[in-house]
Amino acid sequence: MKKTLLICLFSLSTMVSQAATLKGIVKDEKGEGLPFASIYIKGTTRGTTTNVEGKYSLDMAPGSYTMVCQYVGYQKAEHQVTLTNETQTLNITLQPSGASLKEVVVKSGGEDPAYAIVRKAIKKRPEYNKEIDFFKANVYNKGVIKLDETSDSKFLLGLMGGGGKDNKEKTQKELEEQKGIIHLSEAFSEVMYKRPDKLKVNVKSSKLSGKSNGYGFSDPIFVNFYDNNVSLGDQMSPRGFVSPIADNALLSYRYELLGAYVEDGKLVNKIKVMPRRKFEPLFSGIINIIENEWRLHSVDVYADKDHQLELLDTVNIRQIFVPVNNMLMVKDQHFKLKMKLMGFGFTGNFINVYTDYDFKSELKFDKFAKEYNADALKKNKEYWDENRPIPLDADEIKDYVKKDSIEKAEKFTKDTTSTKYNTFRSVIFQGYRVRTNTKTSLRTMPFVSLKNFNWNTVEGFNYTFGATYRVTPDEDHSFSAKLRTRYGVSNQQFNAKLAMVYKTGKTNRTTLSAAGGRYVFQYNNQEPVNPLLNSCYDLFYGQNYLKLYQAWFAQIGVQYDMFNGLGFNAKISWQDRQPIGNSNYFSFVKNTHFTPNFPVELRNTYEPQHQALLARIGLSYQPGRKYIKYPDRIKSLGSKYPVFEASYTRGLKLLNSDVDYSVWDATMHDDMKLNLWGTLQYRLTIGGFLHDNMSYTSDYTHFNGNQMLLASDYVNSFQLASYYANSNTEAFYFKGHAEHHFYGLLTNKIPLFRKLKWYLVAGSNTYYVQRDNNYIEAFAGLENIGWGIGRFIRVDLIAGYSNLQQPVYGVRVGINSNFISLGDNDPD
Repeated sequence: MKKTLLICLFSLSTMVSQAATLKGIVKDEKGEGLPFASIYIKGTTRGTTTNVEGKYSLDMAPGSYTMVCQYVGYQKAEHQVTLTNETQTLNITLQPSGASLKEVVVKSGGEDPAYAIVRKAIKKRPEYNKEIDFFKANVYNKGVIKLDETSDSKFLLGLMGGGGKDNKEKTQKELEEQKGIIHLSEAFSEVMYKRPDKLKVNVKSSKLSGKSNGYGFSDPIFVNFYDNNVSLGDQMSPRGFVSPIADNALLSYRYELLGAYVEDGKLVNKIKVMPRRKFEPLFSGIINIIENEWRLHSVDVYADKDHQLELLDTVNIRQIFVPVNNMLMVKDQHFKLKMKLMGFGFTGNFINVYTDYDFKSELKFDKFAKEYNADALKKNKEYWDENRPIPLDADEIKDYVKKDSIEKAEKFTKDTTSTKYNTFRSVIFQGYRVRTNTKTSLRTMPFVSLKNFNWNTVEGFNYTFGATYRVTPDEDHSFSAKLRTRYGVSNQQFNAKLAMVYKTGKTNRTTLSAAGGRYVFQYNNQEPVNPLLNSCYDLFYGQNYLKLYQAWFAQIGVQYDMFNGLGFNAKISWQDRQPIGNSNYFSFVKNTHFTPNFPVELRNTYEPQHQALLARIGLSYQPGRKYIKYPDRIKSLGSKYPVFEASYTRGLKLLNSDVDYSVWDATMHDDMKLNLWGTLQYRLTIGGFLHDNMSYTSDYTHFNGNQMLLASDYVNSFQLASYYANSNTEAFYFKGHAEHHFYGLLTNKIPLFRKLKWYLVAGSNTYYVQRDNNYIEAFAGLENIGWGIGRFIRVDLIAGYSNLQQPVYGVRVGINSNFISLGDNDPD
């Protein structure tokens, strides 16, 4: 046994000692390094890729090889090398492919030869797209994001520095010190693909700079130009982009044959791709197509904001293909991203390197679209140094050393209480903040904000204040307690409520909640009336839409979400409901007649004080979910199928409760991504009362109306409907909401809208209870209105019909909640 072990150790040491290293730099004709050039052994996908400086390093067994170097837009170079045990250097200079171009002659008035080539490529596109039924490959991906520019805006520096010349200069200096890498991650994965859309990623190792337990960007980015619609993700473009060889590409692109060159005995046509129109989801750049085969040889294209790229300013995509089993497969894929945001400039480089394609192994797919090995985060520095195919550049080495050292130092740092941000100004306008390390925090609401002050006819001027305490010992457990207090000056009533939430679980998530106190509630507990807007309507229009009751209450609940897409929730609540009347009739409008503080559409007097004990259970399910399997947990990725929900609520005549009824509902909702056609959102609900021996206004079935200029929840409300006129206790009702976001599909054809980048949205909302209680509204509007990143405005024109009679017309303006939130103020 010992002899065998010694032999194995000797063999292993011999193999290690026999490893040969080939390194160097790949340059262009001007002597500048070419970043992310592909280097591989001819006839295989084994190889490496240059880093951002053009440097490469490749470890192989000693022997003779034909090394191939390839870069989009340059002639492929081959070099014969014989490697020994010593490190050898091979510097490579590539010549532009234009150096050997054939002369291209286009007769006057004739069509550019590129069109004939592209037509043949389009004809062959479906064949090449279906050429591969399945494959398995290894992939290395690295993502780097750098902060290149910092703001020199006096306005922004004043906001961040708190005002004053010294603070601005200090802030600018701190920002300058933050320049450089802000994100660096690497991963090795095994990828399995089966046509048309099955994909699984098995992450073997993952590394995130400065976070030993972080996963970083471990997903390879798949871009297939043989698809008609090239998806780059909803954040970059919700419609996707038209491929330069899509079936209808000739309607979208213009082409120019720049020339042709011979590579490996094959003629490669270099074609310039140009969008026919601005503001369409189209690429610009170069595609190289092989003569006679009419397949893509390589791609170098980019998209920008003039062609519906969202968030980012530009994204450049380069793909290099290599022959594998008489096919061309992606060897390297490089994404370069650029974005400038409020004076800050960012650059991102994301590179995927594919090797070891396998078309024969049996592939096994399951519910896990992505799975991490148990030791994926435990690989040491030596592992990464020996295996990464792209050498780190100087900045990346420095970033790993710096951030890993900081992380180690922080692990030995005891918890400290931080209140350094609590200047007088920040406490008044942002709230008081206390944080103990990163596990415990206490934060109050701002003392002065739009969310603190309101006005209504019940309380007159009222002021809301509160605080949130949060404990997060780890990512599997958290506890929060939220206190809210409210005082009405006119009715001299102080109300307070405390809500506590505890969450636990890795794969299956459990949430326990409890709340209690005395507070004011809208009769429709979904709270369709915005308190701040109601203040404006009270004071300036003399219309008091907000209808409140006061209640002592207590409730407990549990929610259990399973990784298979099934969820369960239950809640028991008790309320002692007390009617409250108007106490302040002030308005800037003379001769105003406010309505009483109850839904006058439903009753003509106040309800008596009563108690309600309610029990509710609910189920939710989304079929077809895919998941990420981490070493210690499972996380849902969602599904392309709708979400189904159902609930049952029982009013219990127990413990002096006055209610006795039961009601049910079932809902289906989804966001359907339709690529170039936009996105369709819908929500459909049916339900009704099973029995109703005793119920009160807040127990009714309510439809979320809206009688104010500012739009309410688009896919769960009715923009022109009354708040309570159609509330009921009927045995059956149906309601439906649907809206389609065209994302420029139609408005890009209209010059003014095209220039402003305004997008069309249209849809309809409806409910039906019975023949004389139904409503439908149709709307069309424009969204993405604004400038820069502040495109937060949406305007809709709406026509509504009650019982298909008496049409009502109106306008609604929507504001993105990321810009300003007008609801309850949660300091977290």
